[in-house]
Amino acid sequence: MNNEQAVAKAERFHRWYEEDGLKDALQAIRQGYIDGMINTNAKDNEAREKYYTAIRSMDNIEGHILSVIGGGKVADRELKRIEKEYSQSNIFNLRK
Repeated sequence: MNNEQAVAKAERFHRWYEEDGLKDALQAIRQGYIDGMINTNAKDNEAREKYYTAIRSMDNIEGHILSVIGGGKVADRELKRIEKEYSQSNIFNLRK
């Protein structure tokens, strides 16, 4: 994936996460799992382990989404750096 594609993907993920409600949905689901784990019977270790696994999975999914968004920001900075270097080199070439 090139930098332009990474930026476009990050922008889609950001809109999906922040604007389309994915962030809120993930938080609500995670809170439901936490509530479920808290309300298990003291002897029901298996249920608590399942809730724990589900919570960790939610964290991994959200972490991946945030990683894609962050990668797009890095790619965007790199593109801007390249554009700046290119424009400066063209300025210097024109003056010669």
